[in-house]
Amino acid sequence: MVPPLADQLPDDLFECGLCSELVLEPTVVPCCGNTFCQACLKKWVLRKCRESGVPRCPHAGCEARMPLRLPGVSRMLAAAVEALFPEELERRRLDGAADQDLEEEQQAIPGNFALLDEVAASRDLTTGVGNERKVVVPMSGAGFVVGRSEQEDGRVTVKFEDRMDGAEGCLNVTLGELVRQLPARFGVRLGQRVVAARDLMFGPTLGVRFGVHGTVLGSSQGLGSEDRINIQFDSRADGQSGDVSCLPEEVAPACKLAGGFELADSVVAARDLFSADHRIVLCGTRGRIMRSMNDLRVSVQFERREDNLEHMVNVTPCEIMRCPP
Repeated sequence: MVPPLADQLPDDLFECGLCSELVLEPTVVPCCGNTFCQACLKKWVLRKCRESGVPRCPHAGCEARMPLRLPGVSRMLAAAVEALFPEELERRRLDGAADQDLEEEQQAIPGNFALLDEVAASRDLTTGVGNERKVVVPMSGAGFVVGRSEQEDGRVTVKFEDRMDGAEGCLNVTLGELVRQLPARFGVRLGQRVVAARDLMFGPTLGVRFGVHGTVLGSSQGLGSEDRINIQFDSRADGQSGDVSCLPEEVAPACKLAGGFELADSVVAARDLFSADHRIVLCGTRGRIMRSMNDLRVSVQFERREDNLEHMVNVTPCEIMRCPP
């Protein structure tokens, strides 16, 4: 008689590398491919963050730096554990010791923050006094909540992604020095540099020209329940100086596109451009980069197409050149 499949597998195949029990909510770390309970991994990362500021992979021999945005649960492994060890898995769920520890830690955090919530500095965070005062985290600097301050003075312990003093340790900050990071659905983060993805109109008036750079200041509520973002643009076409409330799709992250080009760059066709056997753009025709198509191509709106169409043309960097100043 063939033994059940579970009996044919190594005893430690589905074992968490931290608690040495059947893995619960299996989470695979990308650095070495080992698997841990999600709660165990979260507890490990939080503890190491508070101790040294640098959480590293708990697998012996790896110790790669761990990101604070932890991987999600592996659905395939979770389904396998459920199918092979249903009774043991149920026992582990009922036990819930790791989850209970995390829940107790979370309840102790002031301000209704949760463990590993993404936050940002609401102003420059400094150390020292007088002439010795130095900025260690600039306004909008991004970080993660890792617990309550041990001083029990109503502060929150935060691991910031970048400190200007080069230190790795966490900072204990007041609630007034923190704001919640923008939700992922916005596509941008507080303090991030962005660029206007189109001309922004304020009624009949042009407010911000396509391609102007700016900085994300925060979120605002539009009509109904639409998401909006407050942007401080470097310049405004209407001569005003205040920040602008935009829809998320009206801005794009400021970054280099294929070939080192940027959104809104003025370019010219470096040679005749063809679609199949038909010439659609003459060499020297001016255009503007309107968006990134992928890592290899950009979309250009040329002033004229030989086929009289108005569609953008997807080109490789070698097919265009920047316009001379």
